[in-house]
Amino acid sequence: CKQYLEAASSAREMAAITLGKLLTRPDMGTALSNFGLWCESVLKSLDSGEDNVTTSGGANGSKILFLIPGVMFTLATIFKTGRGKNVEMLVYRLVPYGISIYQSSKYENNSLVRKLCIKIVQRGALVCASPTSEDVKSLGRYEWLMDEKNQDLLETSVEAVINGLEDKSLETRIA
Repeated sequence: CKQYLEAASSAREMAAITLGKLLTRPDMGTALSNFGLWCESVLKSLDSGEDNVTTSGGANGSKILFLIPGVMFTLATIFKTGRGKNVEMLVYRLVPYGISIYQSSKYENNSLVRKLCIKIVQRGALVCASPTSEDVKSLGRYEWLMDEKNQDLLETSVEAVINGLEDKSLETRIA
């Protein structure tokens, strides 16, 4: 499925949905972690402004312009359908990339990338702040909110979502 994330067609969306649902199964923790590492390398290269990234097949030179919407849509699906410690760890690692890419002037004219960044940030914050979150269950909601890492995640996420709603060039909906 990973190779279809580069497709500039509806195959990209179906691959993202399929991967998102497959990787959030309880028996796919290792695969989810490996996919998260690969996504982090893709987002890191996008955030740093590189034009090429190593693709799923191992070949260099894939244009990141076609790959990044597939990766972001997959992450949004994972954050929507998945729960548990593995998904929460992905949120803490990958949501900051979504925020910095959204704020980057390089992508201010790419409404698809910006919309998917907001979707990742919004869904990531909902994963970590939900009452079913592992950290919220173990600590309790009040103690969870007192953790500085969680406060930073929620504060930057809410700020990014509000900026996305104010952005006239984006068609952003709260789901």
